[in-house]
Amino acid sequence: MESKASCAVKNFAGCATRVCLVYRGSDPFCSEPCVTKADCEGSAECRPILGDTVTSAENICERTECYCVRKGDVDN
Repeated sequence: MESKASCAVKNFAGCATRVCLVYRGSDPFCSEPCVTKADCEGSAECRPILGDTVTSAENICERTECYCVRKGDVDN
């Protein structure tokens, strides 16, 4: 099983949203915290920074730290 790192750097000066995110080995991008998909713009998904995304992400995001993730990075 392959593992890829995820991290969120808060108060990042290079992002208007103040959060720089790397999601499961993606290139860095500006993101924002979320609880549901409705909190994210466009086709972005609300995903937990750590843990299982197979179960309902919205339920997970009520209990743990989640961020808006670009659709292309969710599918990888």
